[in-house]
Amino acid sequence: MLGLDYTYSSMDHLVDLSILSGMKMEFPDTDVGLLNFVKFLSMARDEANSSSVVLEPIVQVPILPSEYQTEDIVILSILATAMMILVIVGNMLVIIAIATESNLTNIQNWFIASLAFADLSLGLVIMPFSLAQELLGYWTFGSFWCSMHAALDVLLCTASIMNLCLISLDRYWSITCAIDYLNTRTKPRVFMMIVVVWGISAFISIPPLLGWKQSPDLSWFHTIHSQKEAMNASTTEFGMYLANEMSLEEFDNFTKVLEDVVFPKCQVSDEVGYVMYSALGSFYIPSCIMVFVYIKIYWAARDRVRKNCKVGKEDEQLKGKPKRVLIGGSSATGARKLNRMHCKENNVDNMNCNGWQGSSASNSKDNLVDTNDDNSISTSSGYQQTCGADIIKPRNIFNKLRLGRRLSKDAREIIDTGRPKIIWEPAAVTDDNGVASIEKEKKRIARQKERRATLILGLIMGSFIACWLPFFILYLVGPLCPICAPGFEGSCCVDGWVFSVAFWLGYSNSALNPVIYTVFNKDFRQAFKKILIK
Repeated sequence: MLGLDYTYSSMDHLVDLSILSGMKMEFPDTDVGLLNFVKFLSMARDEANSSSVVLEPIVQVPILPSEYQTEDIVILSILATAMMILVIVGNMLVIIAIATESNLTNIQNWFIASLAFADLSLGLVIMPFSLAQELLGYWTFGSFWCSMHAALDVLLCTASIMNLCLISLDRYWSITCAIDYLNTRTKPRVFMMIVVVWGISAFISIPPLLGWKQSPDLSWFHTIHSQKEAMNASTTEFGMYLANEMSLEEFDNFTKVLEDVVFPKCQVSDEVGYVMYSALGSFYIPSCIMVFVYIKIYWAARDRVRKNCKVGKEDEQLKGKPKRVLIGGSSATGARKLNRMHCKENNVDNMNCNGWQGSSASNSKDNLVDTNDDNSISTSSGYQQTCGADIIKPRNIFNKLRLGRRLSKDAREIIDTGRPKIIWEPAAVTDDNGVASIEKEKKRIARQKERRATLILGLIMGSFIACWLPFFILYLVGPLCPICAPGFEGSCCVDGWVFSVAFWLGYSNSALNPVIYTVFNKDFRQAFKKILIK
């Protein structure tokens, strides 16, 4: 054993270690024991500097670096576990619905499926290990999985944000370049768009694995640490020796590095160049694109609603309306032909003539249909269109044939030619009150649509920015303002709990995405009910 005296060899020391010679201190001969002892010496020094109070014979030093008490750990575990369940269940429902429901397998939902896969993987692979590190205060799963975990964390978070950006671009192109874009939005092209998104995400996440990170030189630490075995000293003796031989700054540096070795942290590379590169690519550039695109979508949607309202008014006042519409052949085919004819005559945007909604065409042969007053076309098959004539009571011509009844001239002409016939009548003249009432109703509906569009776009952008912006602000300033630590002497630092809140707030966006992007869609709601009730 070493015979150590308790005097200082450096004027930097401010504590007389001789006061420790009579204390009962038991620290195991491990790195954890050495860490706790040198931290105890630092506490003794700080205590002696602040007052003349004599230290207690036995001082309790925390064994683990967790900043949370037992009650805090229980509460945080419940909250984080509930979030992970929402992420996993919600995104899994989205993927199952798109994969199993025929009315949800359209191409545009592939983007939502890609988003759900990224968020689901984040909840399954990343969040449980991040929660363990948050509660324990250190990473206990090895250096290899730390590197993979950090890379996958960046990959999946970036892919989630990039998919949100891709969804916004898809909606924007569908509105502003509808005919051209929808004709070119084929399965191979959509698949390639999704592959490009994941490729960009990988390009951002892989560089730290290839060496783009800070690797401090710790050779001096390992040289000093190896002296403990060479000296055959106990933990307390070696700690006293370090306190005697080192300056105050050297002792604090040794303590900090020893703590990082004993209780390592798994973090994304904090190299300044990579921080700038990943922050711009993962968040700032995609978010700027999303803000610009959704503003354009809002204005385009508002203009379309107002244009349709204006076109409806002019059509009703100037063009007149069909009194009777006779459709021959397949009801759906005839209705489509009639709709295109009517839209062409009334100079209505082609996009509004393609928005057929409803079930598939029925198998009925020939239908005689009348019109009502809101200038939209519908058939017995359930198809409906806003710029044609609304069909209310279809009557089957073949019923008259079976009963031997005489057909009208118009009905016979339909059977002979197989083409629809339209009999037009001038627009009915209404008083000012009637016209004002119709216009008031149309404006009310237009305002409702604008409010709904504003609400949906506000939820999309509001949740995205609220969840991710705090984290990426702290991430970007991290090299200049690191997380506060004991003994930190810089001019700027961030409290650990502030960074933790921002960190987990970003993860929460993966729980909100399946709600925001599906809850306003009736087909998704019905598919969720069908899956959960089974």
